[in-house]
Amino acid sequence: MERIVSTQNPKIKRAVRLREPRHRKKSGWTLIDGVRELRYAVEAGAALETVFFSEGGLHSTSPAAELFVELQERFDSRIFVQVPDGLFEKIAFGDRHSQVLAIAKPTIRPLSSFSLEAPGFVLVLDQVEKPGNVGAVLRTADAVGVQAVFLSDSKCDPFNPNAIRSSQGSIFTVPLYFGSMEEVHEVLTRNQFTIFTACVDGSELYCDVAYQKNVALVLGNEANGLGENWRRPSSVPIRLPMEGTMDSLNVSVTAGILAYEVWRQRRASPVLH
Repeated sequence: MERIVSTQNPKIKRAVRLREPRHRKKSGWTLIDGVRELRYAVEAGAALETVFFSEGGLHSTSPAAELFVELQERFDSRIFVQVPDGLFEKIAFGDRHSQVLAIAKPTIRPLSSFSLEAPGFVLVLDQVEKPGNVGAVLRTADAVGVQAVFLSDSKCDPFNPNAIRSSQGSIFTVPLYFGSMEEVHEVLTRNQFTIFTACVDGSELYCDVAYQKNVALVLGNEANGLGENWRRPSSVPIRLPMEGTMDSLNVSVTAGILAYEVWRQRRASPVLH
């Protein structure tokens, strides 16, 4: 295993550059920190360019050391780099002490590859801007058994390290698809989904609706809510009760409430499937 001790090493410089969104967008590579997150990424087929281990992380009893043994069986040893703990802290994203950091390229699924597993249950995030919200929604999606998450006209980098972190690695376990609003809507329509749009002024209270057959929950932008293009006669506008002075909730909180209501109904009444 190569050992690097200088901040001027090209591999260290590349990791530091990938903290910046423009470098991630230009190259298609990102940073994955954390044992669990990296393990999920590898299982999902992510390509690895370099994997940095802190010297402390290679202790024989640490989770990072266990991961190192696993990865050695699958990848060329030349991708592994050992760095002093102090240097590792300089390249790690944020303040986590994960002891492992990888330069990786996640697998991107084309929208055309989506296939329905009836009864369908998917989430759509339309023009959502904050990576942390995308990650939090994906974590919920994994928990309730959502089949896929669609990013419609996305305004953020879903593989931003903050999104990966807030998803706890579920960004690699839940199928993720990208497309324009029209492209995503066409896929949902073709697969006979009932589209439920979360709106402040929705005509139906979310818990008064029966989520039957193929269900698509659509949530909008943090600041402006759901765009008018999603408000079609064929969709069902739903709302959460808001009894206080606020008129909306964080998009990830809303997604959690709605997704678990679908889960609750389907568990209580299997006929809804």
